[in-house]
Amino acid sequence: MLVRLCEQFPFLKSLTIKERLHAAMFDLIPEDWGGSVTSWVREIMSSLNGLKAITFRCMIFHDSDNDLLARTHGQELRVLKIDGCFGFSMDGLLQTEKLCNNLKINVVSSTMHH
Repeated sequence: MLVRLCEQFPFLKSLTIKERLHAAMFDLIPEDWGGSVTSWVREIMSSLNGLKAITFRCMIFHDSDNDLLARTHGQELRVLKIDGCFGFSMDGLLQTEKLCNNLKINVVSSTMHH
């Protein structure tokens, strides 16, 4: 599905990805069930060079994902929204702020972080 999306819309500028179920926020689903952004970030890194805005909603968002996204798209990325995600740290977000010189909006809302 991810590869098809990138093939069909290679010049995509904005993307919202929602994968994690609301029930996971209440520990009703195992943490390793597969709601990680890692595969998305890897595909974005290699296929969506013009991406300017991305929203991750209700997913597992690790500092390593954040770092990879910032290092590969730091100059292009203008908007990063992390809504209802967990698995990242405030240090990871600060590193993103440093690497993404053109980032105008970095929203973290309703999020459980560690």
